Amino acid sequence: KDSPDEENAVTIGLFLDRVLVGACKVSIINAAYPQSQWGEFFPQEMKRLLNSGITLIDPARLVAALEVADRCPELPFLMMRIPVAACQHFPADECLSIVRRSHAPFYRRMFRAKPLAPPKLYEPLDVELVIATCTIREVWDEVLTRNPFWRVHPVELREMFGPVSDMPAFADFDKTVPNVKLIEEALKFAATNDTEPSEKIA
Repeated sequence: KDSPDEENAVTIGLFLDRVLVGACKVSIINAAYPQSQWGEFFPQEMKRLLNSGITLIDPARLVAALEVADRCPELPFLMMRIPVAACQHFPADECLSIVRRSHAPFYRRMFRAKPLAPPKLYEPLDVELVIATCTIREVWDEVLTRNPFWRVHPVELREMFGPVSDMPAFADFDKTVPNVKLIEEALKFAATNDTEPSEKIA
């Protein structure tokens, strides 16, 4: 069960014609902020990840309206833009994927996500889930080059998630972290497409 006051998470909604059609909860988890809905379902795997000292982006609760998806086949890719944007914004080490077994090949192909354990039955939904991670700095150039529609301007990232340092895990955020490279590339991309930032980026 989710806590309504999780300080390490933000929930982003996707609207189509002013109607909410999907949402994604993005949590930033590490040893200091370990709260994740998957801690009890994959306890050993989550413990190993947190004990390793890394910080992860956990894009849980990725949901979309089925009735809209039937008439808008692009919806899953639009929804995927939220966790991809989080990986561009936050200087985390890895991104967590906990998905249906049938969806695991997509994540392996698209993000080079590596499974951490065999599929496990999630009884509430009667589906097998796979836990996997991808190393952000190893795959992101490839991901954004192959899928430029997932590249997000820094201004939009700020509007979606707020300043990086607002997230407790990054309270001491240092702009020399690797993800600054992603920001610089986004600015270059915007410049080549005649897109001007609408506000100053701090």
